Amino acid sequence: MKKNILLTILLFSIFSVTSFAQSEAQIAAELKSKGITTTSDIQAELKKRNMTEADARKLAKQYGISYDQFIATYITGKKTAESKAAGTKSIKPSLPPVPPPAKKTPVATPAKAAKNTAPTKKGGLSYFGYNIFKNIPAAFKPNEIGPIDPGYIIGPGDVLQIYIWGAVQFQYQLTVDQQGNIFIPTAGQFFVSGITYKNLQKKLKNFLSKFYEGLKKNPPTVFLDVSLAKLRPIRIFVLGEVAQPGGYNISSYSTVFNALYSVGGPLVSGSLREIRVIRHNKVVTKVDLYDYLLKGKLIGDIRLQNNDIVFVPPRLKTVSISGEVKRPAIYELKQNENIKKLIEYAAGLKPTAYTDRATISRIIPFSERKYYSLERKVIDVNLNTILNSKKKDFTLYDGDSVKIYSILNELKNYVEISGAVYRPGTYELAKTPRIKDLIKEAYGIRPEAYLGKADIIRTRPDSTKEFLTFDLGKALNGDELNNVQLQPQDSVKIYSIYDLKDLKTVSISGYVKTPVTMTYADSITLYDMVFKAGGLEDPFFRGKAYLQRGDLIRFNPDGYTTKIIPFSLKKLLNDPSYNMKLEPGDKIYIYKADVEKVLNKTVTIRGQ
Repeated sequence: MKKNILLTILLFSIFSVTSFAQSEAQIAAELKSKGITTTSDIQAELKKRNMTEADARKLAKQYGISYDQFIATYITGKKTAESKAAGTKSIKPSLPPVPPPAKKTPVATPAKAAKNTAPTKKGGLSYFGYNIFKNIPAAFKPNEIGPIDPGYIIGPGDVLQIYIWGAVQFQYQLTVDQQGNIFIPTAGQFFVSGITYKNLQKKLKNFLSKFYEGLKKNPPTVFLDVSLAKLRPIRIFVLGEVAQPGGYNISSYSTVFNALYSVGGPLVSGSLREIRVIRHNKVVTKVDLYDYLLKGKLIGDIRLQNNDIVFVPPRLKTVSISGEVKRPAIYELKQNENIKKLIEYAAGLKPTAYTDRATISRIIPFSERKYYSLERKVIDVNLNTILNSKKKDFTLYDGDSVKIYSILNELKNYVEISGAVYRPGTYELAKTPRIKDLIKEAYGIRPEAYLGKADIIRTRPDSTKEFLTFDLGKALNGDELNNVQLQPQDSVKIYSIYDLKDLKTVSISGYVKTPVTMTYADSITLYDMVFKAGGLEDPFFRGKAYLQRGDLIRFNPDGYTTKIIPFSLKKLLNDPSYNMKLEPGDKIYIYKADVEKVLNKTVTIRGQ
């Protein structure tokens, strides 16, 4: 047992001995508890996390910690006492989250992109911006071709396209092997690793001129062109608040956006505003995805290089906004961004927004909390004074919730008119102060308008109703008493003569082709109705009608009782002088020929 512990301690002799509380023996014990007892075991664990020992040493150097501290964090999953003691006073960047072991190095392609399954909603509001990573548009796949930096250094995995033409013609597509060589079938092996793209053609021309003298003749008879058909993939590290932090092999043409899409984007806990690219221990660019989402600009989206670190820090100040804004959501604000920027990110206020008052629900910051007091409060804000001033703003805190209210859904500066006018509807009170003005705006009264009386339903300030009446004819003639002064929300009713009396009809039924009921019109006659019902002008159809008698049922002057006026259908059809005028309410009945006499001698009374 003691020999094994001593052996493990010896394996860590490569670690620097520094003054931190966690001893090598403690680290060794922790490693042994995970079944790691040799240097090979450590390297195997690093490989599971998509790292080599060189990668681990480089990352440890970038984060300003020793290699053994890095191993203690990334393999045992525990921070050293030194890193704990440093606390917030340490100027060294904090270590990224420990990446989970992986069976193989992930390839950052859309087909194998990590899925971000974190929730994107809270309290009915969505976290703005994270949904763009749910699907990977083709526009964000890395380009297969593109401009190549003249200083690009050729290395294993690059594919060269060689063209020879002139006196000799051939072309080859050759891959640089692990030893840095390409094999040209007509010339043999040539070492290209470490040569810049700018110098590649010159050196290859010198080599091939030994076999093809025409390359150096003056004028030349053989010509050479060399290009890069495919660049070798590069390895980058995506760390921080992402679903699967670790090392990734990606296309040499990939940018920050390509890398983010390929790993599924930041988690909801990760920032969209300050994604960093770290190269040689320096932050070379910061990407703010809000520039892309809100302005359509890809600012800071640089092309990545080998061993770059794309680091997604935790979310910055998080504030929600709801109510009368065009895009209610949960937004991430930078330190100097406050309520004006929040409203701008929410696409501005709706026309229905009430700007005299907005409320902010706030969690009181730690430094401001007092004993025996609540940790939440509500603050009222006048948006008018803020939005109309270039200098004024209202400072928001992490966790604030802003609510924009709606204006009242009430109208008062209007009047309504309905009934027998050409344009019934709602009108502005200022243009229609009196009845005559309102009727003029409504294009005047219709011919059937009843002039003797019209009504106004008025709404009092306490919402109760008042009924007023006036003489419409006198109002139109400018009579001061009847041309009433209108008030807000007045509703004017102009009656039709048909509203005041029933529309009388006449009808015909029985043995006719088309029974008819129509509105009574002056001068309509009995023959007109028989002709309108049709069929009796047809000899065959007429032959089946009872021509000796038809009945006209007419109201008596009392308006309730009726009388039967028999007529000869035969005479009516043959003698125009036999015709008679109809009166309102008349009903005509034509019988079929098989009716000769009434057998059922009864009468019936119904109704009230």
